Amino acid sequence: MTEEQPERLGLAFWGDLDISTAIKYGRLAESRGFGSLWLTDHIGEGRDAFATASALVNFTKRVTVGTGVTNPYSRHPAIIATMVASLDELSKGRMIMGLGAGNPIRLTQKLGVVHVTPIAAVRECIQILDMFLRNPVFTFQGKVFQIPQIGLGFTPFRKHIPVYLAALREQMLKLAAEIADGVLFSIVSSPGFIENALKLVAEHRRRSSKRRTAIDSASLISCAVAEDSDRARDKVKPIIASVLTRPGRGEYLLERTGMDPNIVGALQKGLERNQPQRIRELIDDELVDNFSIAGTPDECRAGLKRFRDKGLKLPVLVPVSGEYQMVIEEMGSS
Repeated sequence: MTEEQPERLGLAFWGDLDISTAIKYGRLAESRGFGSLWLTDHIGEGRDAFATASALVNFTKRVTVGTGVTNPYSRHPAIIATMVASLDELSKGRMIMGLGAGNPIRLTQKLGVVHVTPIAAVRECIQILDMFLRNPVFTFQGKVFQIPQIGLGFTPFRKHIPVYLAALREQMLKLAAEIADGVLFSIVSSPGFIENALKLVAEHRRRSSKRRTAIDSASLISCAVAEDSDRARDKVKPIIASVLTRPGRGEYLLERTGMDPNIVGALQKGLERNQPQRIRELIDDELVDNFSIAGTPDECRAGLKRFRDKGLKLPVLVPVSGEYQMVIEEMGSS
């Protein structure tokens, strides 16, 4: 009989957290049993994810460190590959790569980037990363990216760095099943949505001729812990409202969670009219329990179990309101 594996837990940092504080909480998280640290990578919304990752791998010994997530629009795949390979060398093989298509509205409005053919762009980015790690020099001719000739210029520490693909809809879930090591769900994904998505991924994985091993699963989950349950639950409500009102996202997630998608319209009106009390009223206990982990320490541990019971292998907690210490101390080794 094999020894049962301990349950895994990750912690994510927002870019607004200064790097010295991220180091402090990263070390604390490692000491409390967290196995991975993830860094949001939104250009123009905080510290650089890869600079923070460099600091974290220097001041920790065991945890893996990765982005949650970067994209091939704000960073060229060659830049991503060079940065990840360099950090993998520095960390002695503790890097992981969270990759996604990026938010098209944010990319266009903030960077002026034309967001086209996201499935092809992400596929080619993963292929290019693999070619950088396995070939001293290579060429690449894709639909989105063309590389006449390039290489890392050094021997990578590993020939393969795990890639977790951020996926929401079937096409990206299918791509994750085909070429990624793990699938990474967004910050507002319910246990029910994750369960159904993992069934779809497993089905596509079985059909893939390239991948026969099981795929890992992770999800960013907003988390608030407090002795006052109502206070904690109120803290996650603005995040839930913000994500559910993103174009094309809220209705999709709610429908696949078995909930009424019509609440999105009411939430949009509340946000447009700057009515925080109305938002708190609309985000009821059912929505909080489905799309976050919030409440007393015992309630949060029960919330974590809800996600794990639906097949999620790696919950990645995203503390709200900067309350990292409470989340780390109460949820560590959970």
